[in-house]
Amino acid sequence: MVIKVAMLSENANYIKRMASNFNNLFSDKLEMYLFTNQEHVMEALLTKKIDVFLSDGNYEIDQQKIPKKCGFAYLADTPDIDTIRGVRTVCKFQKAELIYKEILDIYSENVSEVIGFKTDGNRARVLLFTAAAGGTGCSTAAAVCAGALAAKGKRVLYLPLSTFERSEEWFHAEGTADFGSVLYALKSKKANFALKIESCVRKDETGVSFFQASPSALDMMEFSDEEMKSLMEVLELNGEFDYLILDTPFALTSRVFDIMRESYCTIFVTNGSKTANHKTKRALEAIHILDEQKEDLMMSKVRLLYNGLEEKAGEALTEWENVAMGKIPKLGFGQISVMEILSKTDAHTIFGQLFG
Repeated sequence: MVIKVAMLSENANYIKRMASNFNNLFSDKLEMYLFTNQEHVMEALLTKKIDVFLSDGNYEIDQQKIPKKCGFAYLADTPDIDTIRGVRTVCKFQKAELIYKEILDIYSENVSEVIGFKTDGNRARVLLFTAAAGGTGCSTAAAVCAGALAAKGKRVLYLPLSTFERSEEWFHAEGTADFGSVLYALKSKKANFALKIESCVRKDETGVSFFQASPSALDMMEFSDEEMKSLMEVLELNGEFDYLILDTPFALTSRVFDIMRESYCTIFVTNGSKTANHKTKRALEAIHILDEQKEDLMMSKVRLLYNGLEEKAGEALTEWENVAMGKIPKLGFGQISVMEILSKTDAHTIFGQLFG
């Protein structure tokens, strides 16, 4: 799939520079058409069958003359300008990668045909990090695992699923879209949901991809189990990722069980404390019973990870020794980023050996 983009600007040097950047980075995804004359670009919208049209804000474009399947936005000089003449804007002075994301978003809103996935036939592996008790460092372990895999060259998406958890606690990148846009696309049943996802994903300096959290945690209350399944299906099959790192508190719910069945591995994180071990033991016993009753085979994917066991002078769950995958030093204590944790502990080696 190649998106045809027309760009209209009085500044010929700007559009030539952007075209050069796009050709270097996205030559297999974008076909650029550059114009400084408004009449010429309006003709090309029809003759070249342009998919996305970007125009400087100083041109007044008659939207009635833009083909229905052609997405349109004005180019703004600053990111704080949301609309021009009631039309969405794209800030023209930002990284080419970010403009590309916005082009994808505009295209996904207007194209009616469903674009198929380009894949090698392999599904992304789902690694579910969960905990039956709070304060065990489950989210930290999940984020560090994502960083370790990305450092080994794996394409990784980190996705926290709890109501209040935010990816940006660990990962940061520029962008305009957030997970709320993904949820809206799910509910509106957009034909090209996969393109919408690609336009919303950001990438941290560690190489880990993620979604910026919705502005309000209330959005997560509207995230249904069926929408979760649809999202997982696209993320696993779109060919963009090798691993999906999911993080959610454990609960005896259909959503958690569905993810466990879909996962390559479910990692329970505990710190060896009496309370955490008691809750973890009850959770594992419940899964074991359900497995025997329904032959779900969820238990065969379960692993037990001890976080900071030595420091807390806790105890291992000896009766579940067969699913224990190891101990790691307490992650996150006194650290402020995934990169620092990876550099100051052997977590990189541990997770790299396990899943790399």
